[in-house]
Amino acid sequence: MLHNYSKNNHLKGVLTIFLVTIIWGSGFVAADIAMDEVDMYFVLAARFVIGTFTLLLFALPTIKNVRKSALKSGSIIISDNIYARGITFGDNVSKRNMTIKRNMNRFIEEIFKEEYESYIVPIGDGLAVSRVK
Repeated sequence: MLHNYSKNNHLKGVLTIFLVTIIWGSGFVAADIAMDEVDMYFVLAARFVIGTFTLLLFALPTIKNVRKSALKSGSIIISDNIYARGITFGDNVSKRNMTIKRNMNRFIEEIFKEEYESYIVPIGDGLAVSRVK
């Protein structure tokens, strides 16, 4: 199936690919120069940090607008830190941590509703795995 793309969208796509190519290629040159001065692992970590923040810059507006209705049947949601260092299920919670406890308990109630099949795996600080029915 062919789509009717405007010339403006085509130009935008070509310029985006060109920009990505320049950034990708210059990354290798920058890494080569940087490795003369610092450790290889530092260069790798810096590239991942820069890449993560750049991706978040573009993806965060989209991620923030995802609604429950957008989840299709079979979608999997993985949530880490369910126990919140023991705050979630603790009885003696400080006043400062009550908001964390309240929000985590609301979240746990939500993922255990009928439309989800959820499990809490007791590893680390708790891992919830949910599947949309």
